[in-house]
Amino acid sequence: MSVVVKRSALTEDQVHFIREMLVLQPKEKFHAYGKRKAKNVKPVVFYQMFASPNPEEKEEIYVFLPYRFAAALLGKNISEQHSYTPSIFHFTGTLRDYQEEDV
Repeated sequence: MSVVVKRSALTEDQVHFIREMLVLQPKEKFHAYGKRKAKNVKPVVFYQMFASPNPEEKEEIYVFLPYRFAAALLGKNISEQHSYTPSIFHFTGTLRDYQEEDV
């Protein structure tokens, strides 16, 4: 699961922290067993950046971050930002004998 954050909403320190923590650079030199030679390995990036598909926001860039990392970075619970439709449920059935004890 990921969280979408506008790049403009992040500070330069947060951007630097994202690049530092979410990019894994494997060691370039390692011992290869057998006749294979070691190849330079590309870094593994754990976030994505996309430009807005909306033509009105063509300058806006969106950053997709892992859910828990974004919650820790932004210092807030991401789930609280979602608004859920309040629902009222009416129970019309009957409880069994052993279920009434818990109620």
